[in-house]
Amino acid sequence: MLLSDSSNTLYQTLTETTTATATPTCGAQILKNGGFDNGYDGWTIRRQDNGAFIKVTSDGYSGNAISVSCDTINYPSNAPDGYYSKLWLTQDMATCPGVTYDVSIALKIAGNPAYSNSYFLGGFGDGNIYYQDNFGLSNPTGYNVLTTSFTAKSTTELAQFIFVAGVGTMQTWVVDSVTVTPRS
Repeated sequence: MLLSDSSNTLYQTLTETTTATATPTCGAQILKNGGFDNGYDGWTIRRQDNGAFIKVTSDGYSGNAISVSCDTINYPSNAPDGYYSKLWLTQDMATCPGVTYDVSIALKIAGNPAYSNSYFLGGFGDGNIYYQDNFGLSNPTGYNVLTTSFTAKSTTELAQFIFVAGVGTMQTWVVDSVTVTPRS
């Protein structure tokens, strides 16, 4: 049989192609579409409820960006305590174990900065960026460039954003220019 003949060039080529494994690139940006110029391509979106919305906007730090709104203002007054509107945006990144990666994000709070039960979390491996409302942001009405780092523990690490608004609030965040690069 043609495909079982290991001396056959076609068989060897097919075998080599099907058994090859991907090697992570340790020397480049490892996040796909971090500028959202291709919409949500490369990202997985999950919503907790119908109060969470995401869209691509041209109001980016550099080009396009994503705008996420979580709204619980119109929830019934009998909504349970601790009820939140949430949206998750995630992506698996191919990493090299032991390599430290630097993360940079441009974040703007576009909603009402007075709400005290809304927050943003950016998680990358074991490096986190957390902001409740606009506390600690140097520019509460414009873009802030936020940074963190993490050391990869495996060949795949998770990049995730979590956007949360508590009962009776509405918050909008704009995220752009997300980079994850190995430290030189």
